[in-house]
Amino acid sequence: MAVNINETIKNIKAAGSSNVRSVPMEGANVQSGKYQIEIKDNGNWVPIAECPNKKMADDIISQAVTNLILG
Repeated sequence: MAVNINETIKNIKAAGSSNVRSVPMEGANVQSGKYQIEIKDNGNWVPIAECPNKKMADDIISQAVTNLILG
């Protein structure tokens, strides 16, 4: 599953900040392995994106739930 940033951010915003998480991929090293972003949909956690590391997954989530006003 490739990361489509715009679609991922849209899905995270729709789910809300309390219904999103980043978790290590199955069998991946927690510190240096791949992570996936999941949203809670009807009580189940559904993966929506794979990321090469935790920092990238957390950055995408942060970007989606933080409203930055520049100006």
